[in-house]
Amino acid sequence: MSDFKPGDTVLHALFGNGVVAAIAGSGPDARITVDFAPSVGRKKLLASVAHLEPADSNPSSSSGPAASAWFEVLEATLRPRRGRRVDGIHTGDLILTETGKPEFWIAVRERLRSRGQIPKVIDDPNGRVSVSSTGLMTLDVRVQHDSMNDARSAVAARAIFDELFERVLRDFEAPSFVSRSGIQYPLAEEDLVYIEEAELGNLPERSSRMRPKRVTPKGVITSLPKRRDDY
Repeated sequence: MSDFKPGDTVLHALFGNGVVAAIAGSGPDARITVDFAPSVGRKKLLASVAHLEPADSNPSSSSGPAASAWFEVLEATLRPRRGRRVDGIHTGDLILTETGKPEFWIAVRERLRSRGQIPKVIDDPNGRVSVSSTGLMTLDVRVQHDSMNDARSAVAARAIFDELFERVLRDFEAPSFVSRSGIQYPLAEEDLVYIEEAELGNLPERSSRMRPKRVTPKGVITSLPKRRDDY
């Protein structure tokens, strides 16, 4: 990772070129504020997951998503349960809050583990997933993958939806789905997911038979101790 200072021009794989406005902290935990194009605006990024580069280090790159990116899209339409009154704005806020928690993404990974496939994007969803909600209730989940096969398997977006349905969409029923994949379905930039308070990082591999005991502030899964002295 390069060291930047305010005023430097940097390149982000999704947002394109931007200018560093401020830096808080140092090393991989530094939070870098970058002003991108007006259509993107100002973003606060975690250095360890933003993968910023000096803008002149890759002159062949252009603004916007990487040319190799493939996108998986799940459009879900739900209806409120009989007798339930729902508020679309409130539900949208709950979705935004839930997808910003590291424990949500650890649960998504465990859900995918049981299905036998864990796309790499789940280890680092920051800026590579968008979740949009409209009306009462249409949910649009988009995931940026590095390969066509991961996008076409269409497992990540469904796992994200299933976890949201279990956690915050209990007042809805009978969802119907439309799935798509391809390079022509970019993320919804205004609804990108970022984990603000903790770094998810690469979750360690472990046996599927081991149950997580707790989630630490850094998003690491800790297995049950074998002896009393291990507590």
